[in-house]
Amino acid sequence: MSRLVGIVPARAGSVGIPGKNAKVLAGYPLVSWTIIPALEACDVVILTTNDPEVLALGWCADRLKVQQRPDMLATPRTPDLPVVRWAYNFIDQEPGDLLLLLRPTAPFRRAQEIRLVGEILTAEDADSVRSVVPARHHPQKMYLGDFCDHGYPTLTPATASHRANHPRQGLRPAYVACGFVDAVRADVLLSGSLEGDYIAGWLAPTERALDLDTPEDWERAEALALERGWKPGEL
Repeated sequence: MSRLVGIVPARAGSVGIPGKNAKVLAGYPLVSWTIIPALEACDVVILTTNDPEVLALGWCADRLKVQQRPDMLATPRTPDLPVVRWAYNFIDQEPGDLLLLLRPTAPFRRAQEIRLVGEILTAEDADSVRSVVPARHHPQKMYLGDFCDHGYPTLTPATASHRANHPRQGLRPAYVACGFVDAVRADVLLSGSLEGDYIAGWLAPTERALDLDTPEDWERAEALALERGWKPGEL
């Protein structure tokens, strides 16, 4: 199997949860929930951060490469693509590398799930794998809105194949990217994409596919981890 390269982006600052990557979740810094299974699953792991608290955690694993990210790649509007490309440049690249994007804000993943996504990328000969969960609301029933002077939104169908008045059961299944484990081939990344043309989907475990964006998300995740007795790498 090709080499698995885990990339963990841990940006400083958050409007919803200040300092969340170093914040303690159920007894452990949030970022450690991702680093520990990543080190078990991957051949090399790159932690990229501009957060001094994350840098001060003192990681010493041989296969963990810690890179201080420039602030220009750490704004709230910075997309993933330039961050992943920048991080990948800090290691010796090998033909056939498979890059796994492991966001700390989805903390409850297992090492075997990280490896599984790498195996899917190889077996399916796909350009990338996206972890998804079923969409709660179907995009063909959605609208985009702009508020006018009267205080109510002017609605425009969100898709060209708008089906607001069709039963959901008659529509194609829809999924939402959840950021649990995403993978891309190195050559696809270097060509300027995180997805490519052939995207394989992997259904993430709904109970653990949490995205910590608000204080309420954090409280729910912490309660779940304490109730189940979860620890980083032991779920």
